[in-house]
Amino acid sequence: MTWLRRAIRWFNDMASNPPSWMRWAYVPLAALIAFAAMQQRGWLIGIVAAVMFVGGGLTMALNPGGAISWSRNHPKSDGAILGPLLFLALAVVTSLSLWWCLLGGMLGVVLGAAMGGRRGRLLAAGPVR
Repeated sequence: MTWLRRAIRWFNDMASNPPSWMRWAYVPLAALIAFAAMQQRGWLIGIVAAVMFVGGGLTMALNPGGAISWSRNHPKSDGAILGPLLFLALAVVTSLSLWWCLLGGMLGVVLGAAMGGRRGRLLAAGPVR
């Protein structure tokens, strides 16, 4: 087994069953990120960041295996998460208007869903020989 395959296996095992200290660190860290986003760009961005990061943190804290399983079973929806993440990144990192950030987020949804669909087709096809 190559070094890369061992690293991928370790990452997948850690993602599907992280240690409990890491699981419970997700939620306060996500809340801190959402609060920082709110301080920088206002309450609207803070609410979007809280829903995205705290919701994802709670999901991973309570049932990480279920979140990983859902991600594998719904590749298009999982890929579409790129949209809200891109919206938040544009809103927090740049000084673009929220309309441009929203446009970038919508583009991210379409692009992410397309990439997720491709990932789903590749996973369904099986390993390449």
